[in-house]
Amino acid sequence: AATNTYTVVANDTFTSVAAKFGYTWLEFLLFNNNIPDVDVLTVGQTLQTGLLVAVQTGDTLMSIAAKYSISWEKLLKENPQIVGNKIFVNQVLVVRPNLEQLVCQDQYWTAYPESPEFATAHGFPWT
Repeated sequence: AATNTYTVVANDTFTSVAAKFGYTWLEFLLFNNNIPDVDVLTVGQTLQTGLLVAVQTGDTLMSIAAKYSISWEKLLKENPQIVGNKIFVNQVLVVRPNLEQLVCQDQYWTAYPESPEFATAHGFPWT
């Protein structure tokens, strides 16, 4: 089943968990910006591994996939509850965005605007 969370186990670090899901620690912070100190994880702590997106009127698999810079096939793979390629308004989908492509789009930048490290790493001037 698709999941958007991971439960911390002994010896996990924020960086190691991020790597398990194909993210850098800074990208992973987008999903977990409520953690007070990424250097201190506790066993049993829950981390987010993707976005939860509620289907809106007019959404299609293609439009949702395009919004997050992924293929509709990847969206289907992450959401085995989708039957017959049909989605419904208010259905909640797990989305693992392609962060490298999404970085320039407003919804990503506004999600984590306070990071000079993020801005610098992706070629944005930080003022």
